[in-house]
Amino acid sequence: MRTTFRTLTFLVISVLFRCETASSQTVSFAWDEISSTPVTGYAVTIDGVRTDQGLTPLNSSSACGCSIVLPFSGGNHTLKVSAYNSSGEAWSSPLVVAPTAGAGGPYTGQAGTALVVDGSGSKDPAGTIMTYDWNWGDGTSGISSSPATSHLYTTGGAFTLTLKVTDNGGATASANATATIAAKTSGPTVTLTSPGSATVLTYPASTTLAATASASSGTIANVAFYAGSTLISTDTTAPYSVSWTNMAAGAYSVTAVATDSAGLSARSAAVTITVAAASTSAPYLGTPVAIPGTIEAENFDNGADGTAWSDP
Repeated sequence: MRTTFRTLTFLVISVLFRCETASSQTVSFAWDEISSTPVTGYAVTIDGVRTDQGLTPLNSSSACGCSIVLPFSGGNHTLKVSAYNSSGEAWSSPLVVAPTAGAGGPYTGQAGTALVVDGSGSKDPAGTIMTYDWNWGDGTSGISSSPATSHLYTTGGAFTLTLKVTDNGGATASANATATIAAKTSGPTVTLTSPGSATVLTYPASTTLAATASASSGTIANVAFYAGSTLISTDTTAPYSVSWTNMAAGAYSVTAVATDSAGLSARSAAVTITVAAASTSAPYLGTPVAIPGTIEAENFDNGADGTAWSDP
């Protein structure tokens, strides 16, 4: 007599989350089976330890739709489910439950400007990712508790970033991303050439402000002249100069700001200009000043030579 064993097959559907409270999380493992023969029971093997579940996981319709709460949070674990009956036992393929890293990218940036990266593509189906450890590929690294962070590259080039995540169970996972960093672009240079430092003018005053400017790459878009933070005027054509009229009395810190075609700008060293108030002392301007006391004068005549003078 020949005994025929029928093979059972079934499908592991997914690992599901179910948050019980705000402070704790339980993880449910769900599966289903496809079989033409009745199933006597199920067993779940976690990291090599087999636990017979019998038919306890069945839902109310007596179809499988089975699930159990997993006895761990975080870490790296291997799960298998088997369905069995009097004809034998069939196993699912192993399911690895562990964190995965997602480094994002590819990224592009410029040396001297912070590059923002995002590791939110990292997932942990049965735990919580605690740290995001970035190796920037330039000899430096950094650890963050948040998936998004930034890094400042000092030189241009092509870099390989490595993200390693660690979850609450100590399990780790790594992923790479590329970053293409353009070399740092130098801004323009500008020098205020007129007027000279410590220039003193008398009210009412006017003067010409002039500057030279050059761009390390591209062209100069404009040169703006400022008294403190107040814009006086802007010139877009070399030689760069503007007229400043109706200057009120006071001291001014004057600078020139050059902006190039790439939008980079630079400010010149400041020059101090002083506009002095007009004098109000007599006899030049204003009201004469009274002199206290009595002023007496005598007249003298030399006689024959025809000269005379007055002696106050």
